[in-house]
Amino acid sequence: MQWENLQRGVTIVTTKVNDQTHGMTANAFMSVSLDPQLITISIDNNAKMLDYIKESGKFAVSILKDEQKKSRCILQDKKTIQMS
Repeated sequence: MQWENLQRGVTIVTTKVNDQTHGMTANAFMSVSLDPQLITISIDNNAKMLDYIKESGKFAVSILKDEQKKSRCILQDKKTIQMS
């Protein structure tokens, strides 16, 4: 990914715990460094997603385009979701 070409969009954070994938929309996401490529995301201390990420020890970030509005709406309906 070309970090310098990163465009704004809806940011989705996912992780997997015990064969269940959990996801959330992230309100804050930013590039910290281009070399090495580092990012920062903000998750509320009370969010269940933070517990899931701590348990799994890893997470993935996806940036959705406007055409992917349906996925964004599904995630906004719940604090965290189980995705298939």
